[in-house]
Amino acid sequence: LVLSDVEKAMLPQGDSAEWIPRIWPGKEAAAKARGTGLNGRPRDFALSRVDAERLRIGDSWIRSQREGDFIVSWTDDH
Repeated sequence: LVLSDVEKAMLPQGDSAEWIPRIWPGKEAAAKARGTGLNGRPRDFALSRVDAERLRIGDSWIRSQREGDFIVSWTDDH
């Protein structure tokens, strides 16, 4: 529901269990940065690059980190 096949192919090999839970809040952060929210359309905010600890989603670079059982994501456009 969240990722296209192209987006799935961008994930580092063997790390999908780590990255997939980061992408949903990353898409939410990108949508909020745009001022629209996801509006039930997470695929409208396409993952275009995975760069070490960051994701490029739409026009935004997104960082995330694990906080206990949660993933926290924020834009990193500076």
